[in-house]
Amino acid sequence: MNPAVETPAADTQAIFETNFFGATRTIDVFLPLLLQAKGTIGNVGSVVSFMPMPWVSMYSASKAALKAYTRTLRLELAPLGVNVMYLETAGVNSNAMAPKARRQLKEGSLYEPLGDRLVRRQEEAFGEGIPASEYAKQVVSSVIRPGGWIVWAGHLSTPVRFVNWLHNLFPGNLWGFMIARMMGFANVKLGNNLARD
Repeated sequence: MNPAVETPAADTQAIFETNFFGATRTIDVFLPLLLQAKGTIGNVGSVVSFMPMPWVSMYSASKAALKAYTRTLRLELAPLGVNVMYLETAGVNSNAMAPKARRQLKEGSLYEPLGDRLVRRQEEAFGEGIPASEYAKQVVSSVIRPGGWIVWAGHLSTPVRFVNWLHNLFPGNLWGFMIARMMGFANVKLGNNLARD
């Protein structure tokens, strides 16, 4: 978790290696079996692929890339009998938010005055997800009886889906407005240094 402009290039590459290229390489390896079995691919995405969530921009970008890839892959593999789904994942307790994975802002960060919010957000995120086993049950249930190519699963996935529907119905910056308020960014102004109102 880092601000977009303070994420090291190596971190960005590692995130894309896992979340995007890891998925594409896995599909490449298993494609012959998937074609033979007329199987289903379920790419694990995230609601942050469309929600502008501070501190996770590169993770968000990797999941948005995966969603675009999934959308195209679905069209390309449908004539070959392979179903492709995108798992629009909301809160799930995973190792990504475990205490050892948490970040601190670097010394001299442009966002130093917001450091306490970063720590607080990480603590909140770690405690607000569903267990991975429950997430797995939701996903398997959706794959067994498919109802569309996007599967919504995880903590708060239903309200997030509703707000996303509103956002699509009334284009604008609904997500940005809501997230800025939720994260406290609405009370912060950028200048030469960040300062609170």
